[in-house]
Amino acid sequence: MALNDIVNAVGTVVNTVNTVNDFVSDPYGFVRGSTLPQDAMPTFKTQTSANVVSAEENDWRVRLTVPKQFSGSPVLAPLQDTGGSLVFPFTPNVIMQHSATYSTLDPVHNNYPFPVYQNSQIDDIQIIGDYYVENSADAEYWIAAIHFLRSMSKMFYGDTSNQGSPPPITRLNGYGDYVFKDMPVLVTYFTVNFDPEVNYIKADIPGASGSTWAPSHSAITVNLKPVYSRDTVRTFSLDKFVNGDFILDSRGFI
Repeated sequence: MALNDIVNAVGTVVNTVNTVNDFVSDPYGFVRGSTLPQDAMPTFKTQTSANVVSAEENDWRVRLTVPKQFSGSPVLAPLQDTGGSLVFPFTPNVIMQHSATYSTLDPVHNNYPFPVYQNSQIDDIQIIGDYYVENSADAEYWIAAIHFLRSMSKMFYGDTSNQGSPPPITRLNGYGDYVFKDMPVLVTYFTVNFDPEVNYIKADIPGASGSTWAPSHSAITVNLKPVYSRDTVRTFSLDKFVNGDFILDSRGFI
């Protein structure tokens, strides 16, 4: 047998083996490819690099910032894992209201009274969110959240630093820059339900002398009062507000 015949025979065997391997490894792909016209399948592969975006930049969850006065609390340590903020892990129900107050000028013998503008205000914001606890870490976070809200509703009284100061201001963020961005608020009250029909999960709190338990499901309601200093209000401009110039700064106008 000539050398060329031997080479052709070996090539035929190799092609047959490769064909069998292709069929075994991906029978559906093999059949699909065999029915396509010539040059219908690409002969090379392309790769596209994935662009990883910072999770912090895209985290639009509703959150309340822990004031620097509370940053060293061991009970509030779980909140440091979410950027030093109390985060509502599930999208809460948020109620926001703006109002403009008018008095009425009622001339005698007149069919239409005249509204007289007095002032505008941002009314209290109410946040109602569900919390689910599935393990000890979730329970620790729930305890930290409740302890944070308790602390935010108390003044610096007694044997304490900053003695005589009112409760601290926190910052509300959520839903992106054009909704709530570093908005200064006070916690006026909060509620939490302890449902007797749910399970309770043990929380491992550092330094605790006994066991602490958190409900596997609860609803937390937080009432927030917007607060702006006089110096901050003096910098307000409706022209700038309409153009969105206050969105990315720390004044928190909404």
